[in-house]
Amino acid sequence: MNAIVSGPKMGKNAPVRPFPILGLLVALSCGRASRPSDAVAVDVEIERAILWELRDDARFKEIQVRCQDRVAWLRGTVSTAAVANEALSRARKAARAQAYGAEVRSEIRSRSQ
Repeated sequence: MNAIVSGPKMGKNAPVRPFPILGLLVALSCGRASRPSDAVAVDVEIERAILWELRDDARFKEIQVRCQDRVAWLRGTVSTAAVANEALSRARKAARAQAYGAEVRSEIRSRSQ
C-alpha cells in the first residue's frame, strides 16, 4: 500500500487559502478605523485646553468653542473688540500648548460695534 502524504500543493492546482489574505485585510482595516477616533480625541483636547484657558474670566462666559479637524472656532458675544482679541489670543496660546498644530479662528462679535 502506498501512503498518502498530505502537504502544501504547489503549482496550478494549489488550493486558494483565503484566511491569510482575509486576516491581513482585517488587520489593515482595524488600523484605519482608529484614526477617526484619534482625530476626535485631539479635537476634544484642543477644545478642553481653550475652555480651560478662558474659564476664570467672566468677560468670556458667552464664548463657545468647537473644534473639528484641528481647527477651533470661537463663537459668541463679548463687550468690546479688545475683549474679543484677548480671548482669541488666549485661545491660540492654549491651542499651541497642545502641540497638535491647531488653528484658531474667531467669529466673536462685540456689543460695542
